[in-house]
Amino acid sequence: MAAWEKEYEKIKKQVEESTAKKKAAVQKIIQEQTDAAASAIEAQKKAVPSEYRRLYDASEVQRIVDQRNILNRMADTGATRSGLSDTLTTAVNLSAGNRVQALNAQQQAALDKLTQALTELQAKARADIASRQADIQSDADKYLADTRGALYGAYTQAEAQKAAAEAQKAAAEIKAQKEVDDRFTSYVDSYLKTNPNATPYQAYSYASAVTGYMPQNVQQRLASDWAVRYARYRAQGLSEEWAAAYANRDIYNMDIPAAVQGLDSGNTSQSQGELLRRFRELDRR
Repeated sequence: MAAWEKEYEKIKKQVEESTAKKKAAVQKIIQEQTDAAASAIEAQKKAVPSEYRRLYDASEVQRIVDQRNILNRMADTGATRSGLSDTLTTAVNLSAGNRVQALNAQQQAALDKLTQALTELQAKARADIASRQADIQSDADKYLADTRGALYGAYTQAEAQKAAAEAQKAAAEIKAQKEVDDRFTSYVDSYLKTNPNATPYQAYSYASAVTGYMPQNVQQRLASDWAVRYARYRAQGLSEEWAAAYANRDIYNMDIPAAVQGLDSGNTSQSQGELLRRFRELDRR
């Protein structure tokens, strides 16, 4: 996981925690407001029967008054037990019953209205909570998307700048190396032109002394030539010391050390003249 991705995951965790807290806070506020309003509605519902009790009592009083008025009128006319009295009494009771039914309907309508208001209040609360929480989540998602894009953009820009810097550095190093190599080669060519009989190593040594540098490929070439010469001398029967000494002489223009000159060449079966002849043949190769 890249550094920018680790940073994004860190920010994402913080945003998710913050978002959850905001959602919980919104739900708590709306729910508390809803609960308070719901309590008020429930209180109104409980108060409805007592409010209508007064109307029921008034209706009953009216029934009693009407019935008494009928009895008084019938007594005045001497028709207390007549059919008219019974008819009027029935009419009074019917009217009272109608009033009670009307009050019952009104009371139930009042209760239904409050119940509907409570239902709508709770539904609105749920909708408000869902809407507010959706807005919070949407804001969080947008922030995370923008943050991820910004972090990735900064990362790619940094990587591009890094790659450009590395390429520029590499190009500069190649150019500098070429300039050094070309300078070394120019001194080699100049030395060989001035000294036609010089060996390549002498030219290399001169260029190295002037520039303080010897290309890797030149060192490898000298080492390879040295190994070839050494192997040839060994193949002629010379000891390791003599073979190395002659290879050093041929490649690096080094004198044969006195310590080596005092050693047996390693091929006692050949005469000194034969050895010299063989060495000359090797030199011509």
